Parts: sequence; C-alpha cells; structure tokens
Amino acid sequence: LVPGLNVGPAAVTVWKMVQEIAFILQT
Repeated sequence: LVPGLNVGPAAVTVWKMVQEIAFILQT
C-alpha cells in the first residue's frame, strides 16, 4: 500500500487479492 493513503479494511482486502492474483499470473 502507499504510505499515508487512508484506505478501509475492504480496500486492503481487495488489494491483497489483486496482489495474490498477480503473483499467480506471473508464475
């Protein structure tokens, strides 16, 4: 996440999901 950026728990969850999907697509 970008430091200083205020995000809600839902946004954090979505971000983590996106990161996991991106990791899977890279491998």
